[in-house]
Amino acid sequence: MNDITITGNVVYDPERRAASGKSWVTFRVAHNHRHRDLATGEWVDGEPTFIEVSCWRALADNVAT
Repeated sequence: MNDITITGNVVYDPERRAASGKSWVTFRVAHNHRHRDLATGEWVDGEPTFIEVSCWRALADNVAT
């Protein structure tokens, strides 16, 4: 299994769903890549990347809380 760490802002509140006794949560994270402009030396924000996240079972319960 691979682990990925994403930093950013949650776009909307997590949405909790349940079916057959199992719960899951979905939400979106916006990550904005920053880089230093070599000409000016200032940090510049790039285009945001939106990532859809899904969590199941106990993790979903923790995220919903």
